[in-house]
Amino acid sequence: MSFDIEGNTSMYARYGQVEGYLHHPDPAPPPFTRWADHLGPLSPYIDLLASGYDSEDAEARVDIIAACLAVVELESGVRLDEALMDSPHSALPIPL
Repeated sequence: MSFDIEGNTSMYARYGQVEGYLHHPDPAPPPFTRWADHLGPLSPYIDLLASGYDSEDAEARVDIIAACLAVVELESGVRLDEALMDSPHSALPIPL
């Protein structure tokens, strides 16, 4: 998961050879491709993640960052604390 200076959020997941990604607020898929087709292993969370794109009103009710953090915790068991959020990591530490 990453954030840029303009407030954009990106999340990338890889399970073996299967990859998936999410970009918010603009999913920017190639033409004629639904943004959700690129979720890959994140597909079980499509309803939650899609609600961040529905409309400005829906986006105000669904914080995409909180949704992404919840997905990271559910999938990995890692709770992103302040120390993890304040420094770059190429991979999350595996909980013991």
